[in-house]
Amino acid sequence: MIKVVAQLSGTALLDVLLGPSKPEMVWSMPQVILGCALLRNKGNIIKIRKIYDAFLAEFPLCYGYWKKYADHEGRLSSVEKVVEVYERGVEGVTYSVDIWLHYCMFAISTYGDPDTVRRLFERGLAYVGTDYLSYPLWDKYIEYEYSQQEWCRLAMIYTRILENPNQQLDRYFTRNDSFKELAASRPLPELQTTEEASATGAASSGANEQGVEGEVHPDGGEQSHKPESAGLTGGDELEKYVATREEMYRKAKEFDLKIIGFETAIRRPYFHVRALNVSELENWHNYLDFIEREGDLNKVSLSSYNHLSIRQGWSLLSYLRGLPVQPAEMSDVVSLFQIVKLYERCLIACANYPEYWIRYVLCMEASGSMDLANNALARATQVFVKRQPDIHLFAAKFKEQSADILGARAAYELVHSEISPGLIEAIVKHSNMEYRLGNKEDAFSLYEQAIAIEKGKEQSQTLPMLFVQYSRFVYLVAGNIEKAREILDGAVDHVPLSKPFLEALIHLETIQSGLKRLDYLDSLVEKFVVPNADTSSSASPYDREELSSIYLEFVDLFGDLQLIKKAGDRHLKLFLSHKSAPESKKRSADDLLASDKTKMAKLYGGTPSPAQSLMGAYPSAQGQWTAGYGSQPQAWPQAPQAQGQQWTTGYAQQGGYGGYSGYGSSTFTQPQVPASTQQTATYGSYPPTYIAQPLQQQSYAQPAAATFASAQQPASVSQAYYGGTYY
Repeated sequence: MIKVVAQLSGTALLDVLLGPSKPEMVWSMPQVILGCALLRNKGNIIKIRKIYDAFLAEFPLCYGYWKKYADHEGRLSSVEKVVEVYERGVEGVTYSVDIWLHYCMFAISTYGDPDTVRRLFERGLAYVGTDYLSYPLWDKYIEYEYSQQEWCRLAMIYTRILENPNQQLDRYFTRNDSFKELAASRPLPELQTTEEASATGAASSGANEQGVEGEVHPDGGEQSHKPESAGLTGGDELEKYVATREEMYRKAKEFDLKIIGFETAIRRPYFHVRALNVSELENWHNYLDFIEREGDLNKVSLSSYNHLSIRQGWSLLSYLRGLPVQPAEMSDVVSLFQIVKLYERCLIACANYPEYWIRYVLCMEASGSMDLANNALARATQVFVKRQPDIHLFAAKFKEQSADILGARAAYELVHSEISPGLIEAIVKHSNMEYRLGNKEDAFSLYEQAIAIEKGKEQSQTLPMLFVQYSRFVYLVAGNIEKAREILDGAVDHVPLSKPFLEALIHLETIQSGLKRLDYLDSLVEKFVVPNADTSSSASPYDREELSSIYLEFVDLFGDLQLIKKAGDRHLKLFLSHKSAPESKKRSADDLLASDKTKMAKLYGGTPSPAQSLMGAYPSAQGQWTAGYGSQPQAWPQAPQAQGQQWTTGYAQQGGYGGYSGYGSSTFTQPQVPASTQQTATYGSYPPTYIAQPLQQQSYAQPAAATFASAQQPASVSQAYYGGTYY
């Protein structure tokens, strides 16, 4: 592919980057494309801007390219353009120590006004000052204040550093060029702030007054309590000044010991398109678990924050973006700030993984900070993982739960039209939502439209399961067995026979209370299990034997002796040679009680397709937010009961929805796949709110954990193996 890139002209490379539908090469090797494009257009600042703008719109977390962009502007344009690029850079990757460091270094070399430089340092430190790896920015700030010989400011910088864990914490307190060295080399008044100096002077004055009063009352009458620093000498004052900072350092070291294992396991704290290894992804989850427990998130009350925000006119989001607040009144939410900042650090390295965005949104929702939850969801769906169905399905459910029905529909429509057309997961969940809202006909229509679209495709692997899902939905929701049968019967003319499809037919006949269509089923089963030109190439021997076994159980319950003999003889003739197979292939009582998720994983695990949903249609099938479609309760009416025995239904618990994994936890897969979704948030900016857009432009996204699953269906038998698969 590198050879292909090398052969493209500068204009062609520019077209590759700027085109609405970017080819695979942009996602697999973006730095190569960018480098070649810049080389071909060297010296042309107009084209260079277009190249960087296109690249950074897709990869806003690549702080190094913001720096290179600014350098190009500095060589070929003006200081104002450099500032503009840096401002866009810190907006796109706000929690990166490196981008703030480069910006501050630029400010030091450009501006003569110290206050201008200090304001920029303070802006950056408001975001990344507590980052465990923030020492390069602190070092640069210290170096700058040394050059200005502002000893009081320098002492305050050291004090702020010593309050939080830092990889270089020991160096700042005890080693060369440290706080202790500064305190030993400068007079105390030069180090103290105005407030500290005033407090020291007041304490000394109070001590003198008490001495005079002591002469008036020699017999030791009542005396006022002396201030703690009263009567201290200059050396004592310095010792007390240092001891206060040493206590800060000691507490920071105690917390450092708790987190150092997590921090040292972070091998790649920056963003890259390459996938992270599993151990590093697990470490981020463990670190977030720890910080949430340590911060005691469940006890964090935002009542004081909400009251304060109304009274002072600021929001938690504003605070995190560096606007001034009253720190003394923020004690109730300090732990939440720590959690938020760790999530933001995590989402630089793990920006391509929907599970971390989903976790962040849920965490903020649980804390009551919906502004941060909506902000994180907007960034995920509009910029960072906008091409992955997981996040859009989660967003749809999240918006529905927030009473934003239009937003939820828009998210589903985006998946149907652009992200993953034909995705069964999205069709099922969208239909279920419409049913919950009382729109039964709209729910049916969604299935019918999807089936009509899939019929127009050659060899659609989605179509069989769409028929199965639609039949199941009609039976469970409307209780219409004839319509459910009609759907599956009509499917026979459009889809090849397969084990999952025939198993659904058998199960429908099992749970319905009327007469069983024994002869009809027998003809279909025979057509599938008996090797012939139509089925031998597509159905494996194991699938044919398994389906035959399922049918044997069915006819043993409902068939007459003649049909039982016919099915049994056929099974023995075809599969007698397999009787010597290991015992593990024989069905035991445990098999009958096994979860439907396991069964469906076996049924569908081997035939992936572009639109598959039941087989993990998109690359997020595992992960720790495991809660498949069927593992959640579904408020559907139960089917009529025919006999006294109960049929333990479990279709909704099938593993076919393992690909969704509840909250869409994508299991450590390589995202950023090319697609046609348009960019809806420029340069990774943090949108203040999550505003619904027209359907054709909607960048919302994926549902929170599905809150529906198949209710247990009463039926005429207690047999459970094939009964717990579809309905």
